[in-house]
Amino acid sequence: MAISKYEFYLRMDNEVVIKPDGTYTPIADQVPAADLVLPTRAFQEFDADGNQAVRQMTKAEFTAWVATQPDDFTDENMHGAKSCSILGTVFHPLGHERIGEYPDTKDQLDGIYKALKEISASGVSLGSDADAYIASIDKVKTDFPKA
Repeated sequence: MAISKYEFYLRMDNEVVIKPDGTYTPIADQVPAADLVLPTRAFQEFDADGNQAVRQMTKAEFTAWVATQPDDFTDENMHGAKSCSILGTVFHPLGHERIGEYPDTKDQLDGIYKALKEISASGVSLGSDADAYIASIDKVKTDFPKA
């Protein structure tokens, strides 16, 4: 979906629904750009009581702010999952294409445990933290043996 820089930042500033998996569904995706609300910001303006003004930006103020933002607003690293949802692209967390190639986290932790246990069994002192880690895993394996 090709959108303007102005529309992108306008959609970024409108409300979103955060799904349980941490991804965003911008409510703004379902709303025509003309119906989106300009953001509310605190300004260096004060009322008679000395309270800082918080009001909706004017179109001119928002346009001026957008002009200060990077032109490459499609860079997913800049805005993350929310921007990818707006742009209709897939968000890849840190590691991008490599992330799916790593072993499952449980397998990685099991490998670390086995390596530390083997190194410790060979007589190398790993320190109290590693010894405590090994002991905690050993306890789980003893308390809940594989069937």
